Amino acid sequence: MSSFVPVVIALMTLSSVFATMWPRIALTLVAFLTALGTFNLLGLFGLDSLWGMQPGPSKIALYLFLPGFAIALLLRPRLRITPRAKVAMILVLILTLSLLPGVFFAFDREIAFKAWAGIVRWVLLWVLAVLLLTLEDCKRIFKAWIVFVTCVNAVFIPSLLVFGKELIAKSVIIGIHGGRLEIIGQDPNYWATFTMLALTSLLVWRPWRSVILTGVLSLIMISGILLTGSRAALGTLMLLSLIAAFRTIRKKPQMVIGSLVMVSLGALLVYKFNVVNKLAPLYERGLEQRVEVYLWSLYNLPNTILVGLGPANMPLVYDQLAPPGFITSGKSSHNMYLEVLNAGGLIPLTLFILFLAHALKTTILHEKMWRMEETERRLVTAIRWGIIVVMLQGMFLDLAWTNWVWVLLALPYLRHTRRVSLKEAT
Repeated sequence: MSSFVPVVIALMTLSSVFATMWPRIALTLVAFLTALGTFNLLGLFGLDSLWGMQPGPSKIALYLFLPGFAIALLLRPRLRITPRAKVAMILVLILTLSLLPGVFFAFDREIAFKAWAGIVRWVLLWVLAVLLLTLEDCKRIFKAWIVFVTCVNAVFIPSLLVFGKELIAKSVIIGIHGGRLEIIGQDPNYWATFTMLALTSLLVWRPWRSVILTGVLSLIMISGILLTGSRAALGTLMLLSLIAAFRTIRKKPQMVIGSLVMVSLGALLVYKFNVVNKLAPLYERGLEQRVEVYLWSLYNLPNTILVGLGPANMPLVYDQLAPPGFITSGKSSHNMYLEVLNAGGLIPLTLFILFLAHALKTTILHEKMWRMEETERRLVTAIRWGIIVVMLQGMFLDLAWTNWVWVLLALPYLRHTRRVSLKEAT
């Protein structure tokens, strides 16, 4: 272990200097590395037990760059923050602190505190993104997001069709979770959500003018979503399609009707030849476990409504608090709103919903506050739809403390901070 100390010190020094000189590039790098989420980078080098944890690339990068970010904020001119950004920061601060009572009253305080510290880490990432990034950085993040997701799905789909599941399961970055796509160590449901955010950004923002390129990238990402076998993603995709059809049908009724016919025929063919079931079994899994987990959360409202059970403590007390006859395998809430409720109670849940609504409304008010060109307007709209995707997917998945979700939630506020000179500040 001692041999690693000089290496770690040198790496932290170089990283801090880099983050001090180019903080926006460093933070953009951290924001993009959140795509690699739970991937155990150290495991590739046989260092799983180093520091007693398995950090992903984004976590490692954030720790290495953190001193440089602090220095950069101290050295830069003062920031002028709009009232909307201040309200968002206050909401996030109170939300984070409101989870502490759940930590103190948790069944296992050590696990609860570690989970809360993880929440603080991604909240800190949100604050740094709001203070340091610009809309130009947002464009780079979205483009990297789209390219990365497309490339990984493009590698997976032909591999699955040509070589089959057994070979893919042995790959370093692509695995099979119950016969479904699992990439970069992420659960298929989370990879589907991540892909859907990239798909939404591509279709709404349209960063490239080529219709053919946009169509090819969209087809690859939609195929990737289907092959994850994620029912949550398919349900959200259907809801988004209905919303888009409702908004478009008045202007272009023929296009909407034609699209619905084509999708219906495609779905009929997929069902007829049982394509999805062969590649990514959808129908072998029932909804009983999900329903019971939801009912468990409602049944235990008297235990959770005040201070919750503590972050990451639900699996520890699931069996003790389960009604008779329930399945004893509840590992998560499978709902980000119930996740917050179970972790900290009604107050954090209320604050979390207010924060989501505030971020969503901020994207709507952009056009009233500033004049924007068409490309920038579409970018803000893409951010809005991304938040809608998270809110819909959150009804089926635990997304509340997911790192890349907090990066997304920082993007509406990038135009609400600007650097001012000392003369202007006085």
